[in-house]
Amino acid sequence: MVAMTRWLPLTLLLEVTAKPKVPHVQWGQKPDRLYLTIPLKEVTEPEVELEEKRIFFKGISHGQDYEVNLHLLRGINVTTSKYDLSEKAVSFELPKLVSEPCWKRLIRSKKPAPHIKKDTARLYPDQCYDMMVQWREAYFYAKLHPKEAEEAKASQGNPKVDPKAEERKDFERKLEALRAKAVPRKQKQKKPKKGKSEL
Repeated sequence: MVAMTRWLPLTLLLEVTAKPKVPHVQWGQKPDRLYLTIPLKEVTEPEVELEEKRIFFKGISHGQDYEVNLHLLRGINVTTSKYDLSEKAVSFELPKLVSEPCWKRLIRSKKPAPHIKKDTARLYPDQCYDMMVQWREAYFYAKLHPKEAEEAKASQGNPKVDPKAEERKDFERKLEALRAKAVPRKQKQKKPKKGKSEL
């Protein structure tokens, strides 16, 4: 029995086997937000997925499929994040979850990624440096003066409450109340042992 083989047109075969290319990603940042630019012209059929620590983009530019999946170093605020599709590029503005010193890199992996480059127009070194100095001052002040730092944090009305820290504070309050009620034990005086004479 001879198996029947069908020949597919070469263009169809190339379309089926061609993998999407990874586009270049340019990124910049401020202490409170990230800026991403994917310089693809006239993108059609864009797919964008934003998660707290992941960005996925897929689109077609000049007949070529492009796809990139970025696992971010830290979290972003998905609800206030925006992206814009223009004729020249796809641009993202991604607020960080925590305003902090600037990130050392964009993605979690420490391996160099040749498709990711820093956007020199979107670098703000002065703001990053100022934020780093403020963060260090607050960090070391909290280490050296924990009670004052805790009181200052409480007076600001910090909306983020750590349940473990609250549980620990509640436990310490109850423990102090029990210690205040406790009656100290009477210590027994040791009697000298008999049978040994003093010389």
